[in-house]
Amino acid sequence: MRILGVDYGLKRIGLAVGETDVNMAFPRPTLAASGQAERDAAAIAELVRDEGFDLVVLGLPLLPSGEEGDQARIVRSLGDALEALGVPIRYVDERGTTRQAHSTLSEIKASKRKRLVDGEAARILVEEFLRAAQ
Repeated sequence: MRILGVDYGLKRIGLAVGETDVNMAFPRPTLAASGQAERDAAAIAELVRDEGFDLVVLGLPLLPSGEEGDQARIVRSLGDALEALGVPIRYVDERGTTRQAHSTLSEIKASKRKRLVDGEAARILVEEFLRAAQ
């Protein structure tokens, strides 16, 4: 199964490709976010159709308490819009993924790391999903 990982932000949308056959994920270049869930969902749905993804894994930014805050509601809006377009989705708790991504990329210059961190966070999301599915 081909999986598209999505780390949804208001400026950038981090993306990663995962494969259940090899149980791995790889970051890919980010998309620019429009700030409108429906428009961003349409762009992601087009990518899903064009590249034959079977599932979208969305990072759900929970509060430290585990509750959903404003950003989680925004991600759920994106998820609702994707489902309305016929895209199957699953949510994964993304707490700590950006911090992990920065740590993984710590040897890279800060200016380049900024461009890569969202894709790396999406990769971590997909790998967490793959581990949980085993």
